[in-house]
Amino acid sequence: MEKYGNHRPVTIKVGDRFTNNDGAEAEVIEYKNAKAVVVRFIESGHIVSVQAHHLLNDKRFKDHYFPKKDGGCHIGKGSPSLHDDGTTHKIYILWAAIIRRCYKWSKDKDACYEGCIIADEWKCYSDFYNDCIKDERHTYNDWQLDKDLLVKGNKVYSKDTCCFLPREINSFLQGGKSKTKGLPVGVYLRENGKCYRVILGVKGKLLHLGQYTSVKEAAQVYKEAKEKHLKSLAEKYKDQLDPRAYEALLNYQVEVTD
Repeated sequence: MEKYGNHRPVTIKVGDRFTNNDGAEAEVIEYKNAKAVVVRFIESGHIVSVQAHHLLNDKRFKDHYFPKKDGGCHIGKGSPSLHDDGTTHKIYILWAAIIRRCYKWSKDKDACYEGCIIADEWKCYSDFYNDCIKDERHTYNDWQLDKDLLVKGNKVYSKDTCCFLPREINSFLQGGKSKTKGLPVGVYLRENGKCYRVILGVKGKLLHLGQYTSVKEAAQVYKEAKEKHLKSLAEKYKDQLDPRAYEALLNYQVEVTD
C-alpha cells in the first residue's frame, strides 16, 4: 500500500468513484502513483490526471467541461481566461457579458435581451475563444460583437449570427427611441401638435431633417436618411468589415422600430 508524503496510505483502485466540489462525479480508470491518478468524469467523459489527496481530501479536481454556469455554459480547457499579467482576457469578458445578457438580464435595464440564448457551440468558452481568435477583428480598437445586423430580430448568439462591428456602426444601428409614444423611431410630434419633426442621431449629434405634416412622410424621410448613412458606413469600413456585415449594411431595410 503506497503512502503519499506524510498522508495516510493511499487506498485507491480502478473503478472507484469520487465527486468534486462542483458536484461532478469521476471514475478512476488508471492508477499510476499517488501523484498521478487518471480519472474520467461520468457526465462529460473528460479525462484528467489528478493527485490522490485531491480525490480523498479537499475534492479539488476539475472537470473543465462540467456545466457550472447559467444555461449549462462551461469553461472548457486550453483557452486562457487571464493574460500573463493576471488581467482578465478580453474574449473572456465578452463571453461573460453574453452569458449575463442571456441569463441575468434585468427587465428594467436590459429588456432588449429578453429571450436571448447562446448556441450550444458557444456555451463552451474554449469553443467561443477559438472562434473569436480566428477573427482578427476582435483585436481592433473599439470594435464590438453584434448579434442584430446579420439576422434582424435575432435572439441567438452564435458564429453564424454574430459579427464584429466598429462601435460607430453598432451604435448607429441601435438608433434612438421616439419621445412620443406610438410614433416611429426618429419621428417626433411638435409642441403645437400639427406636424412632425425628423431627427437622426449620428456620432452623438442630432441631424434635423425637416418637418412634415404626416407620420408616413416623416418616417419615410428617416428611413431613407438612415439607410443612406448605413451605406456610407459600409464603404468607410469596407476593407475591415466581415464580408457578411458589408453586404448586410448595403441591403439593410429600416423598419419603424429602427
